[in-house]
Amino acid sequence: MNISVLGLVLGLLLLALPIYIIYAFDLRLMRRLLKSLAMMAVMVSAFGAITALLMTCNILWVNILVGVALALLSSVVVVLRSGLRQRRLLLPVMAASVAPLLLVSLYVLLLVLSLKEPFDTRFFIPMLGLMVGMASGLIARALHAYYMGLAHHNELYYYLLGNGATHREAVRHFVRRGFQAALVPVMRQMSCMFLTTAPALMLGLVMSGVGVWTAALLEVVVLLAVTVYALTTFWLAILLSRRYAFDEYERLRPMKKGEAPVAPTSPVAPERVERMDREE
Repeated sequence: MNISVLGLVLGLLLLALPIYIIYAFDLRLMRRLLKSLAMMAVMVSAFGAITALLMTCNILWVNILVGVALALLSSVVVVLRSGLRQRRLLLPVMAASVAPLLLVSLYVLLLVLSLKEPFDTRFFIPMLGLMVGMASGLIARALHAYYMGLAHHNELYYYLLGNGATHREAVRHFVRRGFQAALVPVMRQMSCMFLTTAPALMLGLVMSGVGVWTAALLEVVVLLAVTVYALTTFWLAILLSRRYAFDEYERLRPMKKGEAPVAPTSPVAPERVERMDREE
């Protein structure tokens, strides 16, 4: 299946309607549209060229390096999307994302799909791309829920510390909130899986020659693998970022851009925990 020059031109003609609507309703989005199209063209060209080069070389250590690079780049995206301070979280998230990405991807390729050459560029790079693309938003949501929960409800954290709880016990409630923030979107996607983004991937696999049932099952496996990768990375990230997020007295440092140092507020009773859950 190839796209000819004429087919490309006919495909670009689909832009006629958005351009007409921008002009007809004076939306003042033409410059933004042109900028987005230019960025898309550059990124698609660069990604296509790199992928073609990798497909030609198909060298083991190069593919592994590409996997590590994808994990590091996705970490930057995660920290930016979370809205938290980069200098406190970037290195922990980078360190936390590499091993889970490679291990979960190899688990799917080796054990689930039973591939004899799991590091082959045709399988390894697309799997990594799917993982980082689908999990970045989940990890960012989890980190934001965890640290913003600590910042907004720090009275619970300090109350537990003041009553003899360890750091792990004091942050348990907020860790749970982070896991909830990552899992809720996944469960929503599961409940209406073939009405959202799943058909695009499944139909792409079918168009490339994969059987219908194999494509459907692979879609399910990829979603589960993304969930495992996101939860594992979040858990490792908060463990590795403890020395950056808390001082030597276990006080929370400012984690959001422009945020003042977090000071303990009035004590809170544990009975308020469930009400805090309902509020957020």
